Amino acid sequence: MTIDGKIKFFGSNNVNADDSFSFTSATEANAEFLYDRSCSTKLQSSGSDDSTPEVWEITFPGARDIDRVLVANHNIKSGKIEYWNGSAYVAFSPAVTWSAETASTNYFEFTSVSITKIRLTMDTTQVVDAEKYVGELLVFKELGTVSRNPEKANPDYPESSKKYKTSQGGTTYVYFGSKLKIKLDFKQSPQADLTLFRALKDRASPFFVYLSGGQTGYTEEGYREQDIYYVNYINSLKYKLSSTLHGSGVDIKIELAEV
Repeated sequence: MTIDGKIKFFGSNNVNADDSFSFTSATEANAEFLYDRSCSTKLQSSGSDDSTPEVWEITFPGARDIDRVLVANHNIKSGKIEYWNGSAYVAFSPAVTWSAETASTNYFEFTSVSITKIRLTMDTTQVVDAEKYVGELLVFKELGTVSRNPEKANPDYPESSKKYKTSQGGTTYVYFGSKLKIKLDFKQSPQADLTLFRALKDRASPFFVYLSGGQTGYTEEGYREQDIYYVNYINSLKYKLSSTLHGSGVDIKIELAEV
């Protein structure tokens, strides 16, 4: 499967509060760190080393169709993710594995499969004998990839904050955080992309947008491999023909705002 840097969209993360969790040594009460959409919080082993595999099993409340996995802010050097086929744990196709890994985020694509549970096995860490950790584990189904990337992408991070005047005339500033808001300006998008945008609008519920498309090497915030956002499609579906000729594609702008 080819990673070409085109923007991808995914459904909701199947790792969530409805699941059951079993960990070798990590605290089950902290399982939410795997799906809280924050890489700064990590689920971590306790007392592990490179001779002690850390195994995390996640059971879904029902069958789930998946074909993509993103593991962010991890320190796995060697390990694997497998799925339960009804009688045994088996590899995805292609397999989701690590061997002599040095990156802290990895995105995997594989043939769609219906599963009821997965198992993450972490054998060794990038720093010898360190505790094993993962910041985010996203297990989901791809909704689609655009055929043509936008000509313009204008990300913004509007903040939630308060400013107060002090009795001495100064200013107190309280910053609560910020969320992504982005405008994507597509030109000459083919019918396949318009169909994808219509499907995203008709979901009437949030989805993930992956601006990097899984491409490694991007360094700008928003486009790095670890940057994935759970968003709503907030403007109306409005477009125009790219020229006076039918079949030349459409020009369309979509606005996405992080949940």
